[in-house]
Amino acid sequence: MPRTLNKYLTSKIFLTTMSLSVVLIAAIWILQSLKFVELVLSTKASIKMFFKISFLTLPDLFSLIIPVSVFIATVVALNRMINDRTYSVMQSAGLSRFKICHPFIQFGLFVVLILYFINIGIAPVAQSKMRKLQNQLKSALPVVLIQEGVFNEIGKMVIYVREKNRNYLKGVFVSNTEQKNRQKSQVIITAQQGHLIVDSDEPKILLFNGMRQTRNTRTNKLSTLFFKETIIALQKEDSKSTTMPRPQEMPFLKLLFPDPKLSYQEKMKMRSEAHQKLTTPLLAIIFVLIGCCALTSGQFSRRGQLKKISTAVIAVLLVQAGTLFIINQNAKYPEAIIINYSVLALLILLLINGLTGILKSKVAFTPPQVN
Repeated sequence: MPRTLNKYLTSKIFLTTMSLSVVLIAAIWILQSLKFVELVLSTKASIKMFFKISFLTLPDLFSLIIPVSVFIATVVALNRMINDRTYSVMQSAGLSRFKICHPFIQFGLFVVLILYFINIGIAPVAQSKMRKLQNQLKSALPVVLIQEGVFNEIGKMVIYVREKNRNYLKGVFVSNTEQKNRQKSQVIITAQQGHLIVDSDEPKILLFNGMRQTRNTRTNKLSTLFFKETIIALQKEDSKSTTMPRPQEMPFLKLLFPDPKLSYQEKMKMRSEAHQKLTTPLLAIIFVLIGCCALTSGQFSRRGQLKKISTAVIAVLLVQAGTLFIINQNAKYPEAIIINYSVLALLILLLINGLTGILKSKVAFTPPQVN
């Protein structure tokens, strides 16, 4: 294929892919960002914080949207070439189906490399930063929710504040239930003053000049303690859940070769995430090959290519659904990982053979000889 035509087709599919990706990602990004609106508003965070968290979700959207955009761009470009007879002219010039589709395949491979870079390099960092920002907002949420003159329920605590000026409190009353050594105790704390603070992403109240009364619910024994200064945590989260990174946030090599000390289920989840990062980019080239095989097969029809396009769309949906199903089984069944790679590799080979016909048996017709 002439280099000029190759560049022309590549530029066409590139522009179409970019346009579709921007539109689709923007639409899904807006819908996905709505779940952060309530969190940002309730914590009275800035608009800058909202956009910062929302933009960190984009890398995950790229791996989902870009393969679909490349497929649509391939179908649109080939359909236009067929309708304006460009495809017929190229065939008449002696170009095979594979050579005609070469720019699309080349661009599909380029997209695969880009998606690998996003999945392995950018997405884990973005997920980690987004989780830290979310934890910061969630840790500040109880501080914002404490209002003066009302009983504020935060978890199992009931907090009453007579006066509140930003983070400074006056006339603090706290009622809580504690459990130690299988014994429940009702705790009531009163203090003249208090100060709301956030320590290690955990909201706390620093109390001054007060009294702590503890009543054992089993023995009804009451103990009283006077203090000049004490501190109480507003919410207690599992330290492991807040410090242990999720598989989506971990570096690729740690996912592929997890810590031997981890449990079997945790190691399988990490390996499943690693193989998902390796397999999902391959959908870009598979979708391109499906579009090329579907639209370049058969004869030209003046009625349009609706049947071919419909076949390609159904095939893409089936491949997408099948891949997601197998990926979801990776954490449960180790064999699913091998099946996933085998199916994708076989699919790529069959699609390439559909364009090249390498594996087709060529049987020459020999006319019968008459003696």
